[in-house]
Amino acid sequence: FLLFVPIGNDMKIKDLADLFTGDARYFIVTGISLLLTSVLLLAGILMNNKRDKMIKEGKVKAKENYTVIDALVVGCTQVVAAILPGLSRSGSTLAAGQSRGISKQNALDYTFILAIPSILAAAVLEFSDAISQPGGINIAFGPVIAGMVTAAVVGYLSIALFKWLLKTDKTYIFVIYAGVMGVIITTISVIELATGNVISFV
Repeated sequence: FLLFVPIGNDMKIKDLADLFTGDARYFIVTGISLLLTSVLLLAGILMNNKRDKMIKEGKVKAKENYTVIDALVVGCTQVVAAILPGLSRSGSTLAAGQSRGISKQNALDYTFILAIPSILAAAVLEFSDAISQPGGINIAFGPVIAGMVTAAVVGYLSIALFKWLLKTDKTYIFVIYAGVMGVIITTISVIELATGNVISFV
């Protein structure tokens, strides 16, 4: 819902995502967002370890269910992740859940359940925008179906990999990956902005 809130100049919050991804000047946002993903995941790991230790020592009780405040925090985190390219939606919402004291498994389950309405809403919105364009829908359905199947397969494999990393306590691999990529992209972006020249690796 928050993604559709107007922010002026005939724009909605969701339009910021198109702005950041469609303008090369905002490439640095992707780099910083990847760094933020790395930091959030690392924070989630540390908070989860601390929470497990305190539960074993009997200092706190295990928190399995989300409160309204917990859901609001995670939901707002997802809105930010939807706007910023490079900020992992699942990683950030997982970290947000763990920051509220939710168990790792429950935070993971809620993260993926939370994606369902977001994906459906995005699909409906994009379809609505497409049919409202002059001339209506003028696309070949073959490539669309192929793209949907590919996205479904890759999405499933990505979820399976993320769940495996989490359950085997190997999330640090993604923490390192996001951090390294964030540093590289941010460095390249700063150089490009400072010199006005686009760095090409081809």
